[in-house]
Amino acid sequence: MYAVKITYFLENGRYFTEGTYATEKHQLSLIWKEIEEKIITNENRPGFRLYKGKLFHALVEVPNHEYNRPYLIANVSRLYKRIQPERIKPWIPPKI
Repeated sequence: MYAVKITYFLENGRYFTEGTYATEKHQLSLIWKEIEEKIITNENRPGFRLYKGKLFHALVEVPNHEYNRPYLIANVSRLYKRIQPERIKPWIPPKI
C-alpha cells in the first residue's frame, strides 16, 4: 500500500492545499491514472475544500515509491458533468 500526496494549485499557479490518499496499486503509472480519474470525475479529492475558481491543477507524488516522479494534472475543471445518455422519445403514431 502506498500513500499518495496530492498538492492543489489555483488556476494562476499559487499553492492552495494538499491532501493524502492511500492506494493498493503498485505500478506508478496505475497510481497516477487512478488519482487522475478520481480528481477529474470529482469522486474523491483528498484535502480539497470548496474552491470558487473554474480550474485548478494537482501535483501527485508517491514519496515512498522507489520510482517516485511528480505527476501534474493540469487545468482540471472544478465542476464535472457526466455525459447523460440521450433520451429516447416515445413513438407517437401520426394522426390520420
